[in-house]
Amino acid sequence: MSLSAILRTVRHASERRFDRKHGLDTCGMVETPKFAGMPVEVGRDANPYFASGKARIRRMIRRSRINPSDYHFVDFGTGKGRPLIVASAYPFKSITGIEADHELCEIARANVTTWFRSHCGPPIKVIEADARTTPLPNGNLFIFMYNPFSGDVLEEVSEHLAELARGDRKLVVAYSGDELAGALEGTGAFRRVPIPPLRPWLGSSMSLFFNPAAEPKRR
Repeated sequence: MSLSAILRTVRHASERRFDRKHGLDTCGMVETPKFAGMPVEVGRDANPYFASGKARIRRMIRRSRINPSDYHFVDFGTGKGRPLIVASAYPFKSITGIEADHELCEIARANVTTWFRSHCGPPIKVIEADARTTPLPNGNLFIFMYNPFSGDVLEEVSEHLAELARGDRKLVVAYSGDELAGALEGTGAFRRVPIPPLRPWLGSSMSLFFNPAAEPKRR
């Protein structure tokens, strides 16, 4: 077994322990044929559900150097809602998960309810909707995307975010899945900042996108 495979196995075991400890259901993979509860045109471009690791989410928030209290956190394709739970440890103004599949949406809501029985944090809302047309919170936005979709849906979402990015609000997109991140970069509305990998031989798989209003101050 390769070193990267061993590291993945260790990480997955840690994530399963996290679920068991807190009574959650955020692990596992859901293949796209099981996405029966979303619009057909969205399902065609949906990628399989696989939860983002907790450390990856935290690292992307930390590397953005934002003040969470100035931003609303929005997760496109939230799946079972793990990014929402991780983000609740930060003082975001609000946390919203957008998921087009009905079953995944219900699981995410159940996970959020379970989490808040023993934890506090910003208000979390899980919305069953199409990411292309869902109204987003007013104010500054931190958008998290763990490679939720591709094709036409990704192109339309990227163009919608680019329209918002050309306004006065601050907009940061944390995108995991660099092989498709060119859709955001191609809009010309953001500056792309690849996040250096912890293991250089693996190459970068995460990028941050800043609109001009959200550009981090140079140090």
